[in-house]
Amino acid sequence: MKKRVKKSYNIYYGIIIGVVLILSVAGFFLFQNNISGMVTSSGEYVEDSFIQSALILELPEIHNYFFHSREYFPEEGRYNLNIRYNQEEGYSQKSEFLIYIYSNPLDSSEMNSWANIPPFNFAIKTINGNKILEGSSTTSSGLVQRQVSWISNNVKITGWNGDDEGLIVDNNLFDALTIAYLEKYPSTYNPSSSTNSQSQKNCIDSDPKDGMIKYKGKTYENKCSGVKLTEYYCDSKGKKKSRKIYCDNGYCDEGRCVQANFDLTNLKCYDEDNKNEFNAGKTFKISHPSRKGFYISKVYEDSCLKNGKLQEYYCDSKGRVKNQKITCENECKDGRCVIPNEELSVAAIKISLKEFSLARIEEKITNLMSNHPNTDLIITPEYLLFGAGFYGVDYRNDPVIVNCHNNLCNINSIGTQKSNEIIEILDRLKNIARENNINMVFGTIAERVVVDQNNFVVDTQLIIDKNGNIIGKHAKYDVVYSSEVSCDDNPSLCQNVRDLNLETARTFILKDKENSDFEILPLICGEKITQEYIDRLVNKNAYLVVGSDFDVDFNYEAITQNIQNGNNPFENPIPNSGDALLKDIFLNRWINNKVIKQDSYLLAADSGIPTAGIVSWNMNKIKDLDITNDYTYGKITIEK
Repeated sequence: MKKRVKKSYNIYYGIIIGVVLILSVAGFFLFQNNISGMVTSSGEYVEDSFIQSALILELPEIHNYFFHSREYFPEEGRYNLNIRYNQEEGYSQKSEFLIYIYSNPLDSSEMNSWANIPPFNFAIKTINGNKILEGSSTTSSGLVQRQVSWISNNVKITGWNGDDEGLIVDNNLFDALTIAYLEKYPSTYNPSSSTNSQSQKNCIDSDPKDGMIKYKGKTYENKCSGVKLTEYYCDSKGKKKSRKIYCDNGYCDEGRCVQANFDLTNLKCYDEDNKNEFNAGKTFKISHPSRKGFYISKVYEDSCLKNGKLQEYYCDSKGRVKNQKITCENECKDGRCVIPNEELSVAAIKISLKEFSLARIEEKITNLMSNHPNTDLIITPEYLLFGAGFYGVDYRNDPVIVNCHNNLCNINSIGTQKSNEIIEILDRLKNIARENNINMVFGTIAERVVVDQNNFVVDTQLIIDKNGNIIGKHAKYDVVYSSEVSCDDNPSLCQNVRDLNLETARTFILKDKENSDFEILPLICGEKITQEYIDRLVNKNAYLVVGSDFDVDFNYEAITQNIQNGNNPFENPIPNSGDALLKDIFLNRWINNKVIKQDSYLLAADSGIPTAGIVSWNMNKIKDLDITNDYTYGKITIEK
């Protein structure tokens, strides 16, 4: 119930530069007592006054606060605002409130489904004439944690009285905040009549994401006509309305505009898998309308024919879409020729920033390799050589320079002691990879980038192959730090840095102990919920995601163990829990957008708890699972 994705770098990021950068699974938070602007997922700028007016920031009981996330989803017409109220010193959250603001009125029936969900024993309560839901649960530390929820026309409010671990509660602050939010957002939650509320409304848009509305008992679904989208919505008076949207720089598919993850300029044709029969891809025919702009006029998707052959689409030398029928050596499946499944040995290192040192991580990797010398791949958590001020560890003013060319990266110091320290640790890790014939995704380092002659520092994973070569990097989309530039004063410049980070989002090919190829998709913490990151990776159909986290929201070890015991943590997750959020991120958004396969895996290491796990979205048990204080190890079967 109480867990959230903690975009944890921003807590310390905010201490240094006093700004808040928004997301996506993946925003982070900030200590501050003033409001800064927010850049939305579409790159639009949200005025500070909107944030100021939407949240409760001034009460005698409030000593400090920080933002967990501030996001806007323009296609859904929804703002997500999440504020955490904390003590004056350190990070000790005492209450948290989430405000979801929709473009259309909400239906109370959504709240009723929460009333019977254990263990919080939700019940209807009246405060100052407002009906709300309130639930409570006793934590392992013996404290009673409370949650309240209600609807106010087009706003849904949820709050609770403590921290994420159930170690702190503050009922005085929580009660004062609940009353204040009820004054700002009076409850329109009406449980006695909510079961009939839909029939009483002329126009219902119960879920802006599903692309449909109900008007006078009839369903209207968004539809595509060429490159134009017809979108239906309910106006403020409960009337059915529609609008035509021209899907610039993309195409219309299944009732929504899909943005291209490549530059359409001066292209006639684009084949996303470059005529690779082992990847299922799309080939796009690109048109140039008379008005300014480009769009995709037709999409051709690789497919398996009834005779078992693959129909592979591609672009010829003149920019025309062509297709070729290919007989697969094994079989054709999901629009590609597949290679027989392979067993891969993987491990996630369990280490916190508090204990991190070269000697400590060497010890953990040595213990892993002693017990499982066949390991093909390991992942380490976020911030190990970035820090952002966690526990006094901070490399942001001492970054390194990463230059990559032709699948080989060189790391150079900027000449400071800490920058040299990063080089020393990476050199030893490269030797460990080579000595043990093991691939490694190291998370994460402080990397310096220069944009318009300004220095920035980004949060970067390094991909190290089993020969000890750094073959690539992945920079976290929304971490942009600079001691020279304010992102509040230069939002477009900082967005340019984020765009450069986004260009590093891709898959990488590594080789296992048998020298067979396997593919990974690197991921860093909160970008898992960032729409730009998801859009960039649409149709990648990855089988193995490797995630470096600094978080306390997802206990990957517990999730792995639950699945191993035959329990599905995502079947009926507690609303707003970490399990519920992971379900929404991966089983809904990632799989629906074909970023990953249904039968894919997440290998994750988190320095926040710390925890480490191997999560199967198909609920497959992990072979030879071994969970220790140093690592989580197991064997998985993936398609190649």
